Order: sequence, then C-alpha cells, then structure tokens
Amino acid sequence: MQAKLLVNTLLKEDSEVFLCEEGNYAKTILGLNKFDIIFLDINIPNISGLRLLEMIRSSEDQANFNTPVVICTASDDHNHKMESFKNKANEYFLKPILPDKIRSTVSYYLS
Repeated sequence: MQAKLLVNTLLKEDSEVFLCEEGNYAKTILGLNKFDIIFLDINIPNISGLRLLEMIRSSEDQANFNTPVVICTASDDHNHKMESFKNKANEYFLKPILPDKIRSTVSYYLS
C-alpha cells in the first residue's frame, strides 16, 4: 500500500517511476538505469533493501553510487537503521510516510 502512495505522489510530480516489488528485479533495473533518487524498502522478497543498498554503494563504478537513497520501512529496528547509514543511506523513514514528506524529500535532493 505504501509503495502505491509513493508512486502516485511521484507521478503527480511529473516523474518517471520504476516500481520493483522484488529484489532481483530491482537489482536488474538498478544495473541498467541511472536514477535521480532511489526509495528502498528493507523487507522485499529475494534481496533485501539493505543488501541492495550495499550493492549500490559497493563500487564507484555503479551507475547509482552517488544517487540519494531513502530507506522506507516499517522496521524501527536500531540495527537496520545503523546498517542503512553505515552503507550511506541518505534518509531512513518509518512508515507510514505522508505525501508531503515524499515531495519535500524529492525536492531537497533534486534541487
């Protein structure tokens, strides 16, 4: 449900959005495209959002190495938060995330 809100909010901003509901697909899409901002959930099937973040930040040769990454999760786990920031997540948001927060975050990182 939160992913649909995120997509709908971004589409209202005239943005192109890729929605990947499982980790292997996200890994493929991230390898083929350069993005302006990435929103990742920690709990997605096959490859976790934390693992995807680690892959994104693993090498400066990655197309999205410097792309802002926002972790969006229902997990208030301190270890998840620390691991996210250790792997250079730019933000860590707890769900539910209001549309204004999404818009202001996109505006901040894309301005």
